[in-house]
Amino acid sequence: FEITTAAGEKRIWEFSSSPLGRLRDGRRAVISAAIDITERRKAEREAEEKDRILNETGKIAQIGGWEHDLKTGKAVWTESLYDVIEIPYDQPIPGAEEHLKFYPETDRKLLEEAYRKAVDEHISFDLELRCFTAKDKPIWAHVIGKPVLENGECVKMRGMFRNITERKKVEQERENLLRLLDSKNKELQSIVYVA
Repeated sequence: FEITTAAGEKRIWEFSSSPLGRLRDGRRAVISAAIDITERRKAEREAEEKDRILNETGKIAQIGGWEHDLKTGKAVWTESLYDVIEIPYDQPIPGAEEHLKFYPETDRKLLEEAYRKAVDEHISFDLELRCFTAKDKPIWAHVIGKPVLENGECVKMRGMFRNITERKKVEQERENLLRLLDSKNKELQSIVYVA
């Protein structure tokens, strides 16, 4: 509820009322409370704006964040991670076993071992892996995972996932060009005659 103070300032108030019963004369008794929530609303709007900017930035950079609660099994993804993995926002986040199916076997084993070390030995990981989106599109991913500890025990894993396919394509093209150049240099050396 928006009100204007005597000084002309706009404030947002939240009102609540609860019935208490009836008075002796039969009238209903109600208790009401009001609280000024202007600052809370302002903070909520600022947080929403920051989330919007963060999600847009993630979409542009094709990078997303994730968190996996090891006690509850619950996972949380940023919107941009849904975009990178090509999963609609209204679908549930894949569970650990289902998530691993996005990786070819060799890359899956690397991720499983790194994740196990992160949980058991509290060692963060930073990997570049081949994987597939939910739509079976092959991509390269840069995956970072960090254990979150409470009383010396890993209770959560938190990290980022970034689509680095374009960078990998450029690296592969560079390697191909260097091999071609090396091959041509060897050809030239074999036909050069030195007197």
